[in-house]
Amino acid sequence: MASSSKLETIYVLLIDEPVPVWRPVSAVKIDNHVYQIAPQPVPVDEEWEFQPGSRVTVEDRTSDDGSYLAAVAELGSGIARDTGV
Repeated sequence: MASSSKLETIYVLLIDEPVPVWRPVSAVKIDNHVYQIAPQPVPVDEEWEFQPGSRVTVEDRTSDDGSYLAAVAELGSGIARDTGV
């Protein structure tokens, strides 16, 4: 993990939900728009797009509730989902 261990909140998409649902998760900033999701339990009734320990790129997003950082791709996986949001 990064040398700085200050946790920040980013949002990870929940998979197989009828509408887009973003879960706040703890992560450590690695670089500009790159975070590593911190170790944390995943609730048994949720499937996260990216698992704890994953390094992800984030995008600035805006909703009716304000702005947030959304995890959009896992680094090294070559996988990015179209969230339609």
